Amino acid sequence: VSGYYNRENKLGISSTCIIEGGMITGGTYCVLVQDYKYRDADGNAVVVDGGTCTIKGGSFNTDPFEYVAEGYAATLNSETNMYDVAVYTAPSYVAEVNGTPYDSIANAIDAAEATENSTLKLLADVTEVIMIEDGNFTLDLNGYTVTDTVIAVEIRGGYITIIDSSTDRTSTVSGDYAIYANTGEVTITGGIITGSESGMCIVNGATCKISGASVSGRYGVLIEGGNCIINDGTVSGDVSGVYMLNGSCTVTGGNISGVEYGVMFFDGNV
Repeated sequence: VSGYYNRENKLGISSTCIIEGGMITGGTYCVLVQDYKYRDADGNAVVVDGGTCTIKGGSFNTDPFEYVAEGYAATLNSETNMYDVAVYTAPSYVAEVNGTPYDSIANAIDAAEATENSTLKLLADVTEVIMIEDGNFTLDLNGYTVTDTVIAVEIRGGYITIIDSSTDRTSTVSGDYAIYANTGEVTITGGIITGSESGMCIVNGATCKISGASVSGRYGVLIEGGNCIINDGTVSGDVSGVYMLNGSCTVTGGNISGVEYGVMFFDGNV
């Protein structure tokens, strides 16, 4: 701290104040930096009148944002009700919806479901289930991975399109059941979909259209009361490529294979 006048945290002519730490409190002022004349702070924590003040640390009872150094930020601490100044750390975003970033996949899904024909684009790997219950939007895997121990992507309603816009098209979705469609309609045009049980499980009248993705698992596609349309892509299984207990499966293109059966069905229409 330097300046012409220094008494009770007051600085005078050509004052310079650099705060790098500590807890700063006061009645009328926390810090007053001024030339000649004392001024009412109106409850402000830091007042600068003719001098300079740069804050790189410390805690303040009101927001000192005007004087926080470049590369630093003042954040309200809910426990102390003080503004703590520290080096600014950019938030990490997991996804964006129509260009608006979100720091949690749940918040991004809520925004996508509420915005017709929106695009939810991943910005990082996801290690929790992506639960979709409604809406008409596109899920862009964007070169990232979605993994969960049981279900990676669960669709309970809506009209969802899953794509991979990345250049290398290396996005992966994996779990016991990588994608589980429980009602609703999903169209898959990209991604590597791998399940230890099934890459794609379709139940309860849900509809899945596969057009360009790679889908694999013990059963590549498992159908139990759902509808599957395979137009393109690769579907493969350690037992069978398509395993249908009941429902319907329409194949117009693509490559379907299984170690034991390409298509295995017990009831329904193929």
